[in-house]
Amino acid sequence: MLMVYALLVGWGLIGGVIRYESAYLLIALACIAPIIAYVYGFLQARDGELDWGLLVSAIGWALVAIALLIQHGALQRQLGEIKNLPFGVVKGGLETWALLCSILAFCLIAGGAMLSLQSWNRERLAEQDASRAQTLRDNARRAGL
Repeated sequence: MLMVYALLVGWGLIGGVIRYESAYLLIALACIAPIIAYVYGFLQARDGELDWGLLVSAIGWALVAIALLIQHGALQRQLGEIKNLPFGVVKGGLETWALLCSILAFCLIAGGAMLSLQSWNRERLAEQDASRAQTLRDNARRAGL
């Protein structure tokens, strides 16, 4: 669904149906879906083990949205000064903040993925240990021990 949204926005921009001034806002809207999905996954923790990687990734996606909103604000500010700019050209200090948000967002999303992988591995190993213990108990019972 998100891919369809992105394609429609892209085609709308290319076809001139969507004004480029609103592009950053429309792309920022797409960040809401992963934020909701990661927060929902974080809140659905089983056995009291929270997957902090999901929450870290959600914060990263929120920073992506913030960076896009900063870019939108910078573009709007610039459009107030000069009309008919090429798409993506932004002046002033706001783009530095957007870049910093983007870099931090990338680090948080990648770090969140690593934390989630570690959590998944711990969960998988615990399930394997429980399965082995059950097999040993079953074998001991069969052997009459």
